[in-house]
Amino acid sequence: LNRSYREQNLPVTDGSRELHSLCAQLEFLLQFDLKEKKSFFGQRKDYWDFLCQGLAQRRQEHEGIRFVISLDKLKTPVGRGRAFLRYCLVHRQLAESLQLCLIDPESLSEWYYARSPFLSPQRRAEILGSLYELDGITFHLALHRADLDTAWPMFSENGWRGGQRDRQTFSPLPPWGWAQRCHTCPNARARQDGERWASALQRTQREVQEREAMRGAEQARQQELIRDMKGRLLELLREKDALWQKTEGIDPQAPSPAPRDVGLCARCGKDFRLLSRRYSCRLCQGKVCHTCSVDMGKQGRCCLLCYQQRHPQAT
Repeated sequence: LNRSYREQNLPVTDGSRELHSLCAQLEFLLQFDLKEKKSFFGQRKDYWDFLCQGLAQRRQEHEGIRFVISLDKLKTPVGRGRAFLRYCLVHRQLAESLQLCLIDPESLSEWYYARSPFLSPQRRAEILGSLYELDGITFHLALHRADLDTAWPMFSENGWRGGQRDRQTFSPLPPWGWAQRCHTCPNARARQDGERWASALQRTQREVQEREAMRGAEQARQQELIRDMKGRLLELLREKDALWQKTEGIDPQAPSPAPRDVGLCARCGKDFRLLSRRYSCRLCQGKVCHTCSVDMGKQGRCCLLCYQQRHPQAT
């Protein structure tokens, strides 16, 4: 492009095939191995968003960014990125603007994978050196174009003669090597994404297995603790029963004989009638009459046998 400009000594227009090749290859470099990002509304980000972020970190405002934002007819990030590159070519700011975006390694790693040429200092220097040579070329390009969302301008308005396209202004397709790389780039990126997702899946599976093992060990410890607590609870219940029997003075080896007939006194065998009231011993639960029972106040009445066992000194 530089040699053609020096030979013809004419400004470069949209009809230049070298310009079309330059723009296509530059866009390929900016999109090669670019990480997939999406905006808040789900729109996929492109190198236009990378350029905006890089310039915003280095400058307060950029004339090219402000100009592209003012173009209401451009709706996609790709179209805005193309308009920005054309603006920088016209105003001889392309190399400087890209250098400001590529100067931060952390920002490059955030937007590009390892195969991007921008992550290599040597290749980055070669690209910027070639772009700085374009500052000596004058570009006359139509900046207010609404068709950049679909494709680069392939010919200028002066490229038609008698209804046929002028062969001198026709822009051919990019070189075969570039087209082949464009064709294989999605496959390589898909392979990289597959490897990355496979490693992430394996890491997640290992974490799940570790959590399951920890959960199983914790459940085993809890079950053992529950068994110990149940055993201790049974021991406490036995101790409570023994203490209660000792406090009440009940001999578990020689319980009070139960009455054979609930209509007779368990001690004297007297019939319970209208004038002979029946009482229940609160200790042995036997049915006794008034004569064979003792009033213990608030504790109720008990039979003489239980009272004598509890109070031996009263006999």
